[in-house]
Amino acid sequence: MPQHGRKQPRFSQHFLVNQSLCRKIVELAHLSPTDRVVEIGPGRGALTSLLLEQAGDVWAIEVDSTLAGHLRERFGGRPHFHLVLQDALRVDYGALPAPFTVVANLPYAVASPLLIRLLEARRSIPLMVLMFQREVAERLTAKPGGREYGFLSIVAQLYAEIKLAFTVSPGSFRPPPKVDSAVVTVTPRPDPLIALEDEAAFLRLVRHGFAHRRKTIRNNLSHVLPADRCDALLDNAGIDPKRRPETLSLEEWGKLSRGCRVLNVKV
Repeated sequence: MPQHGRKQPRFSQHFLVNQSLCRKIVELAHLSPTDRVVEIGPGRGALTSLLLEQAGDVWAIEVDSTLAGHLRERFGGRPHFHLVLQDALRVDYGALPAPFTVVANLPYAVASPLLIRLLEARRSIPLMVLMFQREVAERLTAKPGGREYGFLSIVAQLYAEIKLAFTVSPGSFRPPPKVDSAVVTVTPRPDPLIALEDEAAFLRLVRHGFAHRRKTIRNNLSHVLPADRCDALLDNAGIDPKRRPETLSLEEWGKLSRGCRVLNVKV
């Protein structure tokens, strides 16, 4: 349901004021007058105005009713501007007119779950250009073995090709955030990077596997599996039970997931 009235405190509000940066973001989307765009968290409209110049229909999703009123005053007279007053986490992206490109300076407090929601609708989205907190962008692009590599890395890379385009200093915002930011391009894959018979079971397995980052993969999985089944699963996949979850590649997680079906192990 639409959220009316007061500002939502969990949506951090740092507004883009660097116009050259806004142009760089929009250029990454490679828009044409026939393209449809969804912008999440348009704020005061710094990106919105450029998107309206480059694209066809622009759907702006804003939860803050005060900001929505400002956007309506500024852009409401344009027939290809559509304002959605709603929490972006509650929007049914699969129900929006497709296909559409997503361009957004995501609210950092909910950026990760928002990305997952968008990836669920990936068949409608050929490209996303998204700004994250730099730490989150590094997690999205992380490789196995690094400190940043985790559940979010695996989910994002399973369903999309992620590239870090450039970093952004706090001075590009008002008020400036306390962290650096980064813009990434997300190109959804037509099929997951590895073949999976049960995607939901795979994601549950990975989430359990990263439950405690400082523990070994065996210790983490033993919280949801009997010890003997856990050992059989790791042995079947050829994975040393003493390894930590962040050292496992996407392919190795796939082996574990397939092993669950072979051994009739449920997590």
